[in-house]
Amino acid sequence: NSRDISLFLNVQNSAMSSDQVDNILNAAKSMNFSKIIFHARSGTTNLDSLERILPKLNELSVKTYYLLPVPEYGFSIPEEMYRNISSGKELSSISVSDYLMMNNSEIKRVNELSKKFGIRILDTPSIFCTPVCKVSDSEGLYYFDGGHLTLHGSRQLTPVFAQLLEN
Repeated sequence: NSRDISLFLNVQNSAMSSDQVDNILNAAKSMNFSKIIFHARSGTTNLDSLERILPKLNELSVKTYYLLPVPEYGFSIPEEMYRNISSGKELSSISVSDYLMMNNSEIKRVNELSKKFGIRILDTPSIFCTPVCKVSDSEGLYYFDGGHLTLHGSRQLTPVFAQLLEN
């Protein structure tokens, strides 16, 4: 089964900022996007700009998705794991409740945008937090610092992206 799939990365430090609206819209028009996934670290997306662009993307029949932030830690996971193994201490963890509390305002606002404009929310906590947010498994670490996924960690998101390709 052959698919005509292209990937365009809008390389910025936020999923959406006020100065990106026109660039993303122009790219969507000129490259005939069918889907756009917005994703960034927690709290870095300008949600007002996202609200501004969504109706315009709807007019272009572009399906929009918001990949919720991955759980973030205020310390380097590899360094902390090494220190804890050396000292016999257990690694600090966060729960899905902690994640939801830390990201409450962003999740609430994106839910409002979903109801208003139909942006689909891609749920990262259900992948990483069951109910404790995992930082590794028997095959390796999910993070190379406190908030960026390793290749192994990003592979945990494969089911999310596979579902997008099917729809």
